[in-house]
Amino acid sequence: MTRHRYLALTLALLAAAPAVSHANDAPVTETSRMEGYKQEQHGLSPAEREGMAKLNAESARIVQRYLPRIEAERITAHTLDRAYDAWLADRRTDRPSADRVVPALGVRLGMLTLKTCKGAWYHVKDNYGEALAIEFAKSGQQVYPIDSVNKRYERHERDFFADLHTVYLQACRGKLK
Repeated sequence: MTRHRYLALTLALLAAAPAVSHANDAPVTETSRMEGYKQEQHGLSPAEREGMAKLNAESARIVQRYLPRIEAERITAHTLDRAYDAWLADRRTDRPSADRVVPALGVRLGMLTLKTCKGAWYHVKDNYGEALAIEFAKSGQQVYPIDSVNKRYERHERDFFADLHTVYLQACRGKLK
């Protein structure tokens, strides 16, 4: 799926409440050193934050479906790897769809990172489309957990959550260039 499609699906999942104006949260526009690249970002609305909490809860249900002994508060990036692999192998007719699993596990990966690193979720619009990203307070670097999971799902990759989490922690600390 394209970045735009997953954003649309994720935002649809976040749409637990009517659309909220971002009038009080004016977009920040930045121009990169890359010629012609521009980015706008704004913080999440209350409805989007509520939707993120719902996706985070959905991720716990997904993990518990495939790893019933894991409690929600004990989910780690390694746990996400195991649950994702079990989901890929699941051939039952009531298997959760990728449209639910990919954004939910992407949000959980981001939330795990934010337990360790100070940062915030943003709605980002740039030359490539729109996405939900985390910007780290210390380094100012951004990561895109939902997009990252989507990309690896499209490539049929496995065992990537722990590696992504490590990269995100490096980005938080400003160790990535």
